[in-house]
Amino acid sequence: MSVLLAPGGNVKAIIENQKPDRWQPFNPTDPEHFKDLSAYGIHYGEYRAALLAPAPPTP
Repeated sequence: MSVLLAPGGNVKAIIENQKPDRWQPFNPTDPEHFKDLSAYGIHYGEYRAALLAPAPPTP
């Protein structure tokens, strides 16, 4: 749903399956395995950048 509802095809968030023991089409935490959907106007640029960014320091 996150891909289908992405404004302008720009995926910024993906809601992960809470039951990871069930099948899911890809691992939403591993951008190396995202399917290339650019031919359909779907892009993961901002989501990928957020995943790869360093975590902010904890207080």
